[in-house]
Amino acid sequence: MQTRFVRTAMLTGTMLWILQSSALAQEVPTVEIAPDATLEAHVLIFVPVTYSCPADTVLLNILVDVIQARGRRIATGNGGVFNTPSQPDPDLICDGTPHTVDIGVVLSEDSATTFRNGSAVAEASITACPPSFECLTGLDGPVVIRLH
Repeated sequence: MQTRFVRTAMLTGTMLWILQSSALAQEVPTVEIAPDATLEAHVLIFVPVTYSCPADTVLLNILVDVIQARGRRIATGNGGVFNTPSQPDPDLICDGTPHTVDIGVVLSEDSATTFRNGSAVAEASITACPPSFECLTGLDGPVVIRLH
């Protein structure tokens, strides 16, 4: 009985090690927000992000959220780029090397104020999927960026 328990424990430990090793071996997409962004007309921000995703994956999206305090009011916005099978974007490349893209972040309709020059906080995410569709997500932020 004790021998069976020991064998089961060893087998379980080996299986967990194999699963952890394969998970660690899987490369995760990355995204990094640049420290400076361009503000246009107080309602649109172009946020440069650098991303990388494994060559055997398809980039689904890169999303950016921005929030800025303006006195007691808060301005928020979001934007993204999307890659769909029906409308693939040839500029969204997964080849294992870094690429930079400007994400247009639009002021939310329910914001209490508009964006202004100065500091803001941004977060970004990237989702890429291998052929098995076990999609992987990379994150950056929250980070302080400068709008100008």
